Amino acid sequence: EEIEEKIQEFIDTLPKYQREIFMLRESSILRWKEISEKVGIHKSTCKSIYSRLNARIRCFLKKYRDEYYS
Repeated sequence: EEIEEKIQEFIDTLPKYQREIFMLRESSILRWKEISEKVGIHKSTCKSIYSRLNARIRCFLKKYRDEYYS
């Protein structure tokens, strides 16, 4: 449960459009085209933002894991 709180804290720090893209992709069955229309950003840009966010979240989780378990 603590890790979920940490992830949510991290997501809350994101700019609104990035948070929207991330949440729409993670919590719905929308396709990239539909997500891009909702946020008003080109589909390929949405994919790129999502990919970078996933990489940042992985780094965040690794850092958290390293601090928590060391």
